[in-house]
Amino acid sequence: MPHWANRWRCCWVRRDMVRRGCSRQVADVCPVWLRSATGRTIIATDVQHCAMHHSLRLAWNLAQSVAPTLALQEPLAATPTGATVMWSLSRFSMLHKSVVSGAFGLLCFGMAVLGGLVHGWPQPLCSFGADLTAEQLEGKVVVKIDGKLMAEYLTSSGGKPVVWPILGPTDKPVTRAFPLAEAPDEKKDHIHHRSLWFTHGSVGGVDFWSEKKDGATIKHRQFVKVQGGKEAVIVTRNDWLAPDGTKVCEDQRSLTFGGDADSRWIDFDITITASEGPVKFGDTKEGTFAVRVADSIRVEAKKGGKIINSEGQVDAAAWGKQAAWVDYHGPIDGQTVGIAIFNHPTSFRFPTYWHVRTYGLFAANPFGVRDFTGDKNKDGSNLLPKGESITLRYRVFLHKGDEKTGKVAENYAAYAAQKK
Repeated sequence: MPHWANRWRCCWVRRDMVRRGCSRQVADVCPVWLRSATGRTIIATDVQHCAMHHSLRLAWNLAQSVAPTLALQEPLAATPTGATVMWSLSRFSMLHKSVVSGAFGLLCFGMAVLGGLVHGWPQPLCSFGADLTAEQLEGKVVVKIDGKLMAEYLTSSGGKPVVWPILGPTDKPVTRAFPLAEAPDEKKDHIHHRSLWFTHGSVGGVDFWSEKKDGATIKHRQFVKVQGGKEAVIVTRNDWLAPDGTKVCEDQRSLTFGGDADSRWIDFDITITASEGPVKFGDTKEGTFAVRVADSIRVEAKKGGKIINSEGQVDAAAWGKQAAWVDYHGPIDGQTVGIAIFNHPTSFRFPTYWHVRTYGLFAANPFGVRDFTGDKNKDGSNLLPKGESITLRYRVFLHKGDEKTGKVAENYAAYAAQKK
């Protein structure tokens, strides 16, 4: 099939799924399967999951959304782990006649529900999102998921916007409270490590990373968008100001919050523009997109905390390495919880280097090449001409269990396949 036709089909499915009530998360993931090479299969576990945990109507809508794009070749027998209906993608046909697509959708829906009743309901590859709200208040936006607090976006803390608190899928904070609040037994080092933030240690020769008295600031200018729904979206514009108040550059950042029964996520996309003149992002390890994890998760807390990246490097060995994702997990109030940061393939200098420490700092930094490699002949700085921009894209994925239980690699693959 021509590449353009395959892309058209994927776009059609995604649009129709959103129209029928599916979350954007599911609509983004399902076309990933459609883009698979000839001969791959689609697993209909989400139809079963939807019928079991949401509604038969929504399950029917999901089956109807996929049905018109696929030619049924053969349904496969149920697997030992549960009834799984598969459709081969080795032959596609654009079936748009309502009778054919309706019959096919009914067949898929019926087999999925019947299989689930007989054999049990398998774990879905992706889940339908919850309802999220975003309430704009003085100096912040409060994000709630199904009526419970998920996070707050603060326009200014320590001279920069931050996200704090952040609650994971167990409804417990996953980042350090200090210095925004007092919490028992927390380490009080590095006052500039504020939950989740974005800064860099050398921008136009100015240090935006360290929190110095009368130092540089990132000043919130305006909210462009604050919206709830199946996802909560916050878009802001911010000015990067030198200590004397001179504007160095500006950014527009978009934060998209989502979640389901087992996970939460925050997509963080930022575009930095050299609005005032050329700007150089210097080669330093001090940066850039960062999280300070809850104290009990820290490797140095010796409570079972662990760092692992997409290359299999563990704990201190993950520092200064390039990787598509890194996961930091450990115990919070008796339950293992993980924080993973994903780097999108379209992000500047993917795969990024990682400034991740066993004491709790967890940062993605695409600029500190010399510092990370120890090679003085390398220079990771980037000169941005006036009027030009760079875009960095990340997802903070909060999950239950370790990186395997939380299916970090699988969730990264779904995220990486999303078009940005």
